[in-house]
Amino acid sequence: MSGLQGPGQTMLQGLAPGTYRVIAFDAPQEVDFHTSEGLAKYATMGATTTVEAGGTANVQLEVVHTDNTDAE
Repeated sequence: MSGLQGPGQTMLQGLAPGTYRVIAFDAPQEVDFHTSEGLAKYATMGATTTVEAGGTANVQLEVVHTDNTDAE
């Protein structure tokens, strides 16, 4: 579940413990999350964070600007 917390802020709840890569785009993107090839071009973008069981994490990101003008 997610919800906006303020300008440029989002909170996600109920994530399984683990390490996550977090990326903020300026427009919706279609990303193939199911293959390593689909994720490879994002490997250096954003930030990684680890969420422990019952824990919280904060991440500050730079927005990735895209050329996607077809976003709905």
